[in-house]
Amino acid sequence: MFRIVFFFFCFYYFSSGLAQQIPFGSKFPGFTKTLNDTVFVVGDLIRAPEIHYDFNSYRIDETNDSIRKLVSFFEKNPQLIVEIIVHTDSRGSAEPNQKLSLARANAIVAEIIKSDRILSQRFFPVGKGESDPIFRDDFIYTWDFLAEESEAYHAYNRRTEIKIVGVLLEPFATRDNVYARYTKTLQDTIFVVGDLILAPEIVFDFSRSSVRPESFNSVKEIIGFLIRNPNLIIEIVVHSDCRGSDEYNQKLSLRRASSLVDIILQNESDTIFSERILPVGKGEQDLLYSCDYIETIKGDSAKQEQLHHANLRVEIKITGFLGKNFYHNKLETSRIENQSSSRESAYYEDLVFMADKALLEGNYLKALELYESAVSIGPPNDSYPSEQVKKIKEILEPNR
Repeated sequence: MFRIVFFFFCFYYFSSGLAQQIPFGSKFPGFTKTLNDTVFVVGDLIRAPEIHYDFNSYRIDETNDSIRKLVSFFEKNPQLIVEIIVHTDSRGSAEPNQKLSLARANAIVAEIIKSDRILSQRFFPVGKGESDPIFRDDFIYTWDFLAEESEAYHAYNRRTEIKIVGVLLEPFATRDNVYARYTKTLQDTIFVVGDLILAPEIVFDFSRSSVRPESFNSVKEIIGFLIRNPNLIIEIVVHSDCRGSDEYNQKLSLRRASSLVDIILQNESDTIFSERILPVGKGEQDLLYSCDYIETIKGDSAKQEQLHHANLRVEIKITGFLGKNFYHNKLETSRIENQSSSRESAYYEDLVFMADKALLEGNYLKALELYESAVSIGPPNDSYPSEQVKKIKEILEPNR
């Protein structure tokens, strides 16, 4: 019956020219596309499948198949950025209806993004309440004598729309794409400045900088990476989640980065030294998942914790390379320093020997001069020449 009445009404409305006596709301529903289409432009409007809620609630009926259809649509069209617009009918007051419609829009988005292939950044929930009906009250109430038709008009006003507000040239279809920033892995061997690597999971004690024992194997992987690539200069970048203050998280992440670098430097490799590794604390400046996004799934505490945990990560950033002759030059410098040290050691021993000889011969002034020279170049833990200097001065004092 409703379809017959609606057909004759539309025929009369458009053929009579009575456009000023509009029984519709602010606009006739200009749905330009359906869920079956594949080509879209900004401004396209789609009527979503009917979604059932508990009475006067935003809780979605779990037996309803509409959410599944929406998830399928957004997985197949990862390029779309949309508004999810929910309308109510005019029964009830305007303000509660507006709040209810926004709550329902948020509930729909929360259900859709439970899919691991859909990111929340693609959605903007909008609650219209009763502000934009398809059929105005003054028209609906003329059909009060036909209860079925009157209810049908109310039901038509209660609708969900999908409005295309953006079309991405390079869609971010999955949460895996969040990790597209990582250009290399620890197994790679060729790098350029700017390459970013997601380190194996490093777990720190709660609100502390100490690395937990279960993460030591991950630290060993980083050490192995540095040994295999001895010419790399890197940053160890530690991130926090967004729980806690910005300042606290910034300081904590830097302490954790410094602690991790200290552990790495404790290894016995000659190719790992502090000049190659800079600790960096990012705090919550560069989250993989924003707190706003995590808040949209507050009904799923396990998934929220999973995303917070993903934000708590360690990255390795390639910032430079040592020269190709660096280690040769370093070894040569070390050899020269060792030779110099050896020569000084031999000279020191010669000075002590000659000083002892002069002392035995009774030549105190010469012995004093030689012992003092030995003190100036000798190892600090050898007190013998300084003690001899003190004794000779005591002998010579009465003669001064």
